[in-house]
Amino acid sequence: MLNVSAIFFWGAGSAIIALLGLWVSKKAIKPIDLDKYGDLMLATVTIVGTLVSILLGLLVSESVGQYRALQSSVGAEANCIGDVFRLSRGLPGPAGDQLRALCIDYCEQVINDDWPAMRQGKASNIVSATYLNLSDTIVTFRPNNSGEATVQQALVAAASRAAEHRHERIAVEETTWTKRLLPILIMCAAIVLAFSYLYVRSGNILLHAVLVSLVAVVLGTNIGVIFLMGRAFASSWSIQPDPFESIVQYIKESKNRPSSDNTTH
Repeated sequence: MLNVSAIFFWGAGSAIIALLGLWVSKKAIKPIDLDKYGDLMLATVTIVGTLVSILLGLLVSESVGQYRALQSSVGAEANCIGDVFRLSRGLPGPAGDQLRALCIDYCEQVINDDWPAMRQGKASNIVSATYLNLSDTIVTFRPNNSGEATVQQALVAAASRAAEHRHERIAVEETTWTKRLLPILIMCAAIVLAFSYLYVRSGNILLHAVLVSLVAVVLGTNIGVIFLMGRAFASSWSIQPDPFESIVQYIKESKNRPSSDNTTH
């Protein structure tokens, strides 16, 4: 669930910084002949503002798209483990029992170990080891009939998809594009605000302060969205392991249900 107060912090913080800059510029900037340079300043700030707005729009769209894709990927990974659990009921006693226990271990370790590790941009070795045990249990199983062979093939496919989805969420925390872009975005926002300060000696100062604050809030909230969604597992807007909690609850409620006997030919 998104923490709305986080984006308010970005917007309010940007407005406060912009007003401080406005106060400093009022003291430091010499009056500018707007009759002489006004058209040039207006054309320049229009071009710069348009370029910055396009850049922010593209990056916000990319961040939102990546965030939603990661949410879907987390749900898909949990569903794959649920598929492994359901399909494991088609295997005879020891192998099926071991797979079902590993499904529970995997989900609980993702919640308790993987998620805290991802906040640090890392992956949990415990979860990796559990996945290897789960995968080994599937691939080393020797089917006794065509039905068990079909189940094993489906299990291999489900486990492989789970690994792909886990790699996707871990890989995104290892990327640094947000950290690299953030200084550039802040610089662009500062340039737009600097142009607005050039008009500080013209018009009503209160109106000027309100307009500068509004511009700062828009810039700050957009940059905040990019930052928060770019750190999908390590910010106050982080994606939560809710799908795994649902799956592990389902598994625990269903694991004692008698499975079908697939040992007969």
